[in-house]
Amino acid sequence: MNAIGRIHHKGDTTFLNVTLQELIPEPKDLALYFRYQGSLTTPPCSEIVTWTLFTKTIKLSRRQFQAIYTSQYYHGNIPMVENFRPVNKLGARQVFTSDSRALVSKLCGYI
Repeated sequence: MNAIGRIHHKGDTTFLNVTLQELIPEPKDLALYFRYQGSLTTPPCSEIVTWTLFTKTIKLSRRQFQAIYTSQYYHGNIPMVENFRPVNKLGARQVFTSDSRALVSKLCGYI
């Protein structure tokens, strides 16, 4: 989390002493997930992404959340807040569980 404070402008770099294994959940926590075909979160929002949501969430401390919340965009001293888009309707998408069963659309009307 300390690295967030060292990145202020586009092109800034910093060194992270992190292994990929530290970022991947435990194998037992990888077994339960939801998956669906969706879109990019930024324009042009092309529907070219396979989204995977693990049922076990990653916990953030208040300090970690605050570090992310007070981050700034690359182009100036503009706080990086409200950088999300509205929830999209499910439409014809199918949401699958990790045992490959399609969920009933009525259970997940929005994604």
